[in-house]
Amino acid sequence: MCTLGIVVDHTFVHGVADGSWKLAVAAAVQYITEADFIFRSTDIDDDGSPDNIGFRISSDITVYSSPNARDYRFSDTTLKLHDLMNIVCSYNYDEYCLVVAFVFRELGEFFSLSVNVTALLLTSMSE
Repeated sequence: MCTLGIVVDHTFVHGVADGSWKLAVAAAVQYITEADFIFRSTDIDDDGSPDNIGFRISSDITVYSSPNARDYRFSDTTLKLHDLMNIVCSYNYDEYCLVVAFVFRELGEFFSLSVNVTALLLTSMSE
């Protein structure tokens, strides 16, 4: 079981949840629940059986509902993907196996984003 750290930034709160931090958290939980189902039913080691690798959401979800929130280092909406990911990773997430940041920003084409995020996650996990 992988305990996830969840970070929701102000762009997600306002762009996806119409300014409601409660709706933003509910949306994030829904996305994680869907990912959990997919990972639990995926045969990652290719032995013919699902590996039941799941996610548990920490009770400590960080929500930055305002760009002026205390200790909010990535409020600049002009950050490029690499800079944004570096800043998100600069927080202390030692108690989690993985951290998912929910943002609503223009970060480029989807394929480029998915490749870069995957590479960053793999790099972070190997350190």
